[in-house]
Amino acid sequence: MALAVVTFKQFKPWSVALQSGLLLAASWFPIGFPLLLLYAFVPLLLWENRILQQRDLKGNQSSKIFFYSFIAFSIFTLSRTWWVAMSAWFAIIVPFFEASLMALFFTMYHWMRIWIGNSKRTMLFFPLLWLIFESINTSWDLNFPWLNIGNGFADFPGLVQWYEYTGVGGGTLWITLTNAFVALTIRSINRYEMYLRYVFVTFCLVFAPPLISLIMYWSYEPDMSKPADIVLLQPNLDPYHEQYSLSADSVTSILLAMASAEVDKKTDYVVAPESCLQEYAWEHNIMNVGSIEKILQFNENYPRLNWIAGMSTRRLLPIGQKSVAARYIRGTDSLFYDCSNVALSIGRANQYDNLSIRRKIYLTPTVEKMPLKKYIPFLESLALNLGGTVGTLAIDDSIRCFHNTNTGITSSALICYESVVGGLVRKFTLTGNQVLFCITNDGWWGNTQGYRQHKSLSRLRAIENRRYVCRAANTGTSCFIAPNGDILQQTDYWQRQSLKSTIYLQDQRTFYVRHGDYIYRWAGWMLIVAVFLPPLLFLLRLMGLLLPAKKQQKKG
Repeated sequence: MALAVVTFKQFKPWSVALQSGLLLAASWFPIGFPLLLLYAFVPLLLWENRILQQRDLKGNQSSKIFFYSFIAFSIFTLSRTWWVAMSAWFAIIVPFFEASLMALFFTMYHWMRIWIGNSKRTMLFFPLLWLIFESINTSWDLNFPWLNIGNGFADFPGLVQWYEYTGVGGGTLWITLTNAFVALTIRSINRYEMYLRYVFVTFCLVFAPPLISLIMYWSYEPDMSKPADIVLLQPNLDPYHEQYSLSADSVTSILLAMASAEVDKKTDYVVAPESCLQEYAWEHNIMNVGSIEKILQFNENYPRLNWIAGMSTRRLLPIGQKSVAARYIRGTDSLFYDCSNVALSIGRANQYDNLSIRRKIYLTPTVEKMPLKKYIPFLESLALNLGGTVGTLAIDDSIRCFHNTNTGITSSALICYESVVGGLVRKFTLTGNQVLFCITNDGWWGNTQGYRQHKSLSRLRAIENRRYVCRAANTGTSCFIAPNGDILQQTDYWQRQSLKSTIYLQDQRTFYVRHGDYIYRWAGWMLIVAVFLPPLLFLLRLMGLLLPAKKQQKKG
């Protein structure tokens, strides 16, 4: 492959797009080899550089760059996220939409090189623009951080232990910077320039981070002074049929029967999946809901026990008050309510604060949050039904952890899509959690890459936070993950199973937990400097405040 790129002028644009697209696809988990990511962008980068050199001869080539990079990124996104269409056929637009965003930012990288100046070193702006893309794609209404390039090592945690310092953003920086230096090295070889310095930097970028990570991996030892006994439930209820056709009482009976087979006097938590409690309760009356009453009664026999479980709830709003998520109560003019996807912490009936609720904060676009709903209200009717309540949901306005007053354990419950976002999860750890629970319902994607990728992303959260992750999924895969990303136990897919294990509470805060996604923030500031520095220097020279270097020497 390297030889193919060295003799690059022989290749057509479609061939370059095919190379990068297939390399990206072949690198992605759960079946790829992630070290290919360190080379996957190189064909596109060298091709763009050739286009830039020919700009004066052939005019503006931006549309060509967008089109062929779109082909490359579509191969990647479609091959690795096609499973979104399992929920609804028109969701197949998601991979192509993501590919178009990637192609747009790659085209912006080309524009930036033109703006800054046609220099080989401006190839180093590629990592900067890609980091900006991922930062935006994580935070806006149509967020999809699933394909952030740093996630590519999710199934090889031994190679990215340093994420505890940088988060996934550090992985993206490493991958894109390595690609840029490989491209610089190949370009310099082709032009018979001094390339040894690029070879040296590239060598260090390729080998130093994995080597450092492996040393960290082999030497890491978690604090084992505070054990906690956890039971995970995987009821395996088909979300398209069985889960929401069974009565709430039947589902609760299944959960209690599974728990009875595993729980003992030393058990601290039972963790059940997202939306597994079926009553669709009003929050002001939630203590009188049948499933809650049964769990409270069950817990009376176990002095340490708390449950973490998911539910869809409704909340009455004050008279006349509306919100983005508000819905009418039929037959009234001024009464509204909102709905939420929540995690519940359920203790004992006589326990202080025996029921706590936290609402999902990071909502799934088009499923739990309709972008532009404020401006185009009819979009609400297009929400994808992936189980639970559909349409725009209400969220918490702050980070909430659960505190087990029986044992003093502080935990956080990540609800499904939230486990994909490192910047959100580290806020729970910063608030004080000692263990990460993840509750999800991945059954609507069937036996595809979807649920496997979702499980693997939790391995990165374990490393970033240095916390045990206890993941309860309705249809699989449920698992225990160690703070170094190793999977300790896991269930089979589409099987009714439970897991029991002793994990260890962790109290330390990693550098990433303390400082967050600083790499993405730095990329934003560097972009501002890169965009505005050239015109500023030109203006200063124009005003005579900054003389060219040769004139300064003569004046001296």
